[in-house]
Amino acid sequence: MSTLQWLGCIAGLWFAYVVYRWRRDVIHQRRVRARDLGHKAAGKLPRYDPPLRLIALTGIWFGSAYLVRSTQLVWVLLGLPPAVWLLLGAAERRSLRRAHYSAALRWNGLLLLFAPGAARRLSRRGEILLSAGRLSEAVEVLMKALAQGYTEGQQVQSMESLGKALTVQGHYEGAARALNTALKVMPRRSRLHEALAETSLWQQAKPDEALNILNRAFDYESRTRHKTGPNSFAIIWAAQAWARAQLGQSDAMMQAVRRALESADESEPSQIAGVHFRLGMAFRAASQADASLKSLEDARVSDPDGLYGTLASEAIAKARA
Repeated sequence: MSTLQWLGCIAGLWFAYVVYRWRRDVIHQRRVRARDLGHKAAGKLPRYDPPLRLIALTGIWFGSAYLVRSTQLVWVLLGLPPAVWLLLGAAERRSLRRAHYSAALRWNGLLLLFAPGAARRLSRRGEILLSAGRLSEAVEVLMKALAQGYTEGQQVQSMESLGKALTVQGHYEGAARALNTALKVMPRRSRLHEALAETSLWQQAKPDEALNILNRAFDYESRTRHKTGPNSFAIIWAAQAWARAQLGQSDAMMQAVRRALESADESEPSQIAGVHFRLGMAFRAASQADASLKSLEDARVSDPDGLYGTLASEAIAKARA
């Protein structure tokens, strides 16, 4: 090699080293900020587990591609794992959307088999467990997701699900802390506002404040081009009906009930069950027992194995006792 070629190799190696140090420092600082955010939201977090299995598998993957002499086989080796990963992720999302929670957990388990410390996959597992009504498991997994997260966006996803799980469990102070911390990062995320309002509605405390928060949620959801779900407006309207009922505003409550039912979409059973459950709670707060039982029964039928179907069954049993 000539002197110029040697200098070129040295310059390339030095450039690669500088890029590596820069990226390492950036990721480290990002992880520190994300972990601090998780501590503020949930208190003491589990120990961080480095993604050693993912790193080892990635090394084997690239090493195998390097050793193979056939160009076609190299492309197969490089393209197959990402394709499988994408297909597993799509199957996981489809199963969750259709309320097939056992299947969604199996697909998620396969993804976590290859990347056990992936914050996004842990957060999704917590969301599935929450939708299935397995609250204690959901909280445990979401705490791990917060410990593993290294971006603020990932942390917000986990904190949103954690806040909802803690609310249903009756840990309202912890739920409000998680949701308020997430709102400092994404103040215009409508689902965070809706979840925060429900911490008050479940306690039957400060319904006027909850209504103001829900109005902000509706405003933010109306402005965004990327809706948070097919039943985003229906859920907000149903929660507004719940708040109006606690305030004794029967006419406004019935108007919110009609708007919730008009904007409801049956394509996602877990969400539509949530709409009917909130309406059932609104009718119960308004002392309309028959209407409450009907809405709760609709929630139970929509998603019998999910969170809101289970809550509806419990509320029906308590009302008929």
